[in-house]
Amino acid sequence: VRGVLLPGLVNAHTHLELSALRGRVPGGAGFVPWVEHMIGVRAELRPEEDAEAIGKAVDELASYGTVGVGEVTNSLAAVRALARRGFVGCIFHEVFGVERDALERRVAGLARLVEETLGAWPGADLAYAPTAHTLYTTHPDVVRRLFREARDRGERASVHLAEHAAERRFLEHGDGPIADWYESRLKLRRDLVEWPGASPIAFADELGALGPHVLAVHLTDARPDELDLVARRGSPVVLCPRSNLYIETRLPPLLAVRAAGLFPALGTDSLASNASLDVLAEARALADRFP
Repeated sequence: VRGVLLPGLVNAHTHLELSALRGRVPGGAGFVPWVEHMIGVRAELRPEEDAEAIGKAVDELASYGTVGVGEVTNSLAAVRALARRGFVGCIFHEVFGVERDALERRVAGLARLVEETLGAWPGADLAYAPTAHTLYTTHPDVVRRLFREARDRGERASVHLAEHAAERRFLEHGDGPIADWYESRLKLRRDLVEWPGASPIAFADELGALGPHVLAVHLTDARPDELDLVARRGSPVVLCPRSNLYIETRLPPLLAVRAAGLFPALGTDSLASNASLDVLAEARALADRFP
């Protein structure tokens, strides 16, 4: 028998609960149009469609030689399927919301939500950590507390960071597509939304969101000096090149990432922005463009 022997692969960033959206969300127009389409399509899905697609996606992960996963979830919908197949890794239970009191209540209710959804946690091979979605969709006080508590408990959290240019525009200037989306989707007046007047990486550092305890995911819009700061703080880095290509038609700055001394892990992101859950295809996407 001819073949290649590999260690089990790690898909360090994915959203298995979005698997029913495969091929149903158009890309190429930027993050805000993509997320608007995604929200609309997801609202039309039936629960049984979600469950079936998640089961198939977990089987697909295994078929690609994947044994470890960083699953980012709002619903915990993929946890049982991952546990049944013997996956190891971390479940990052994501929260978002820019109104602090409502978000604090949600965070306080996470343990109850886990118990109501799963009962007993399905084994020690899958770690659990509450985490923030992004620095512009999660109130900064909650971001700061979540990552401080993860560090103090010896856990690892995760955050989408410097994913696209609109994120930088909003955090630095308080305007652009994200600010427009806040008004149209969330019905929030932009003068009521706090914005830091800082770059995504600088703001992350201010909030304690850089360090060995937080995976910095995407970094597609990060600049060389910012990547140097990520490296100095010791943050693990995850790149999702095919998802970035699909949504923004842009690759992460691999040469600058490596020049900063960072050794990135790879993730597929979700099937709402990718054709498969094959992390070797992510490696090929980078190798093709950075030979």
